[in-house]
Amino acid sequence: MNKKKVIAIIQARMGSTRLPGKMMMPLSGKPLLWHVFERARKIKNVSEVVLATTTEDRDTVLADLAEEMGVKIFRGSETDVLERFIGAGEKFEAEGIVRICADAPLIEPSEIDKLVQAAVESDCEGAYVDVSVPTAVSSFEYATFDALKRVCAATDDKYVHEHVTVYLRTEPNFAKVIYIKPDSKFNIANFKSAIDTQDDYEFWKNIYSKFYREGEIIDLTEVVNSLK
Repeated sequence: MNKKKVIAIIQARMGSTRLPGKMMMPLSGKPLLWHVFERARKIKNVSEVVLATTTEDRDTVLADLAEEMGVKIFRGSETDVLERFIGAGEKFEAEGIVRICADAPLIEPSEIDKLVQAAVESDCEGAYVDVSVPTAVSSFEYATFDALKRVCAATDDKYVHEHVTVYLRTEPNFAKVIYIKPDSKFNIANFKSAIDTQDDYEFWKNIYSKFYREGEIIDLTEVVNSLK
């Protein structure tokens, strides 16, 4: 893999409309965001893990957690997430960015590494998980920093500025994008990868109480096999 500087940016805020404060809700005694940081640290093909949160006072608790864990921090707009990512990319001199959703308790580091490697080797501008077969692998994608700046210049659309990489794969002929098939061992139908509601939280609390062991990250394969 050539030496493009790729960073992982975890987007998180306390002001979720459906489940406010979910970032700090405990799973096996640690906040959800703590577990996401721990899993992100296992990604080999990124040089930095960064929390991108907002300048709102209520999000200081997230910045404090990141600082405590040695995770880099960028604080920016609450509503313009794309702008927040560009600010973080500038601050940490990124050439490539992996966007990670902080409400997904089991992001898979090995699959993120695979996506980044394929993206850098193919010199694409966006890379996504191929979900044509239902999979437990989700909640991350790759974009070049230049591509995100081009999106910002191309449109003021609120949806695009909230969903960061969506324009790269939906706007015809705008960018070179690729789709990477996850390992078939993660294939599973109706897998709820993110925590959006209280019911989701209860489900994930049960998963963590069953599979989490202190000092290790949960093996996603183990969870998939058990749910099957």
